[in-house]
Amino acid sequence: MEKSVNVGVPEGVILTPLKPITDCRGTLCEAFRLDRVPEKKFVQWNLVRSNVGTLRGVHVHKNRADYLVVIEGEMLLGLYDMRRNSPTFQQSTIVSITPETHKAAYIPTGVAHGFYFTQPSLTMYGLTEYWSMADEMGCHPFDADLKLNWPDTGSVQLSDRDQAAGTLAVMQAEYDEWVNTHG
Repeated sequence: MEKSVNVGVPEGVILTPLKPITDCRGTLCEAFRLDRVPEKKFVQWNLVRSNVGTLRGVHVHKNRADYLVVIEGEMLLGLYDMRRNSPTFQQSTIVSITPETHKAAYIPTGVAHGFYFTQPSLTMYGLTEYWSMADEMGCHPFDADLKLNWPDTGSVQLSDRDQAAGTLAVMQAEYDEWVNTHG
């Protein structure tokens, strides 16, 4: 088993190498192994199809961690660390994930993230808590304070919710207040 890496990403984010096994019949690839992530309870798995130019997020979860695998296409995973006690607080980066890069991403609670799709894509992701709007906070994905340099494509597809989202400063204040009152 290859070692997981987290160089250049916020503390706690794990980019797990996936090892494909190919023969004349095709390819098998382990998409998920419980021994590669700190969370041992994944309660919901989703499949999401995204069109070219779709940008989902930026969101942060109060209680939930995510595990992402790109099955088809390409995801540019934008990450921003909101945890004030983290050594990588305010660090941001964008990581390309495709089936050909053979990696999955574990995103811990408190790391804001967004997904930009450069081509039609199919993504599978696991959640450590059932999806709930009450668990999510969001900010506009093009807030300059995120320091996420999404591709300039001219036409980005955002949900109404993400289009209307506020600033990173407001999301950070709401997240800090939640952490201070809930531990």
